[in-house]
Amino acid sequence: GITRWSEYHKGQLEWLLGYIRKTSSKTLKFQRGKDSWDDLAIECYTDASWDCPYSTGGYLIALKGNRGTFLPLSWCSKKISVICTSSAESEAIAATAGVKESLSLAALVDDTKETDNTQIDLKVDNTALIQAIKRGQSKKMAFMRKHCGLSFMFLKQVHMSVAHVGTQDNLADIMTKRLSQAPLNNLLPYLECLSDSNKLKQMEKSIQSSLDELAAVLCGLVPVRVRNRS
Repeated sequence: GITRWSEYHKGQLEWLLGYIRKTSSKTLKFQRGKDSWDDLAIECYTDASWDCPYSTGGYLIALKGNRGTFLPLSWCSKKISVICTSSAESEAIAATAGVKESLSLAALVDDTKETDNTQIDLKVDNTALIQAIKRGQSKKMAFMRKHCGLSFMFLKQVHMSVAHVGTQDNLADIMTKRLSQAPLNNLLPYLECLSDSNKLKQMEKSIQSSLDELAAVLCGLVPVRVRNRS
């Protein structure tokens, strides 16, 4: 928790409130195309930021088809509990978490299909990670970190396809770091849709009022109101 308020925390709060205000109209978009249900595959995007001391890993998993279907099923953003010594190491941990979740979702989708053949497609933006997955090992990183070597062996054993995706098109990028306006706007069309304009204005007004009150409380401008339950 915060023990001493500073200009840094004030800047972080202002950024957070601005982000919530500008993205309050964004919601996940479920696109049902003309794909047959049996032809849909699990598409798993994973990414990680290489930070000091702890990186942030994330994934976004969707049910996707070749004829316009895109159904987000699961997403995650979480601090990695170990210190990573390379970007590929942090990416391997994030990919392992995403693939584990994908396997659970694939089993669930299989129960709704006539055949148990749901394909898992892993999308990452780190070429070193892709090479290590295909080999099932990375001598350098396995030597430095035992858990990293285990991740590579696990990912190699899973029946799935692994492909490289550009950072600008990696949907999990939004889960791992604070994005500037340009890359954020590039990824949002995959994930958002606009609500009804009248309801949107009412929602923005309500959210803005709550945010203004929250900012005032956190900055110490007004006392916290406590309800009397007597």
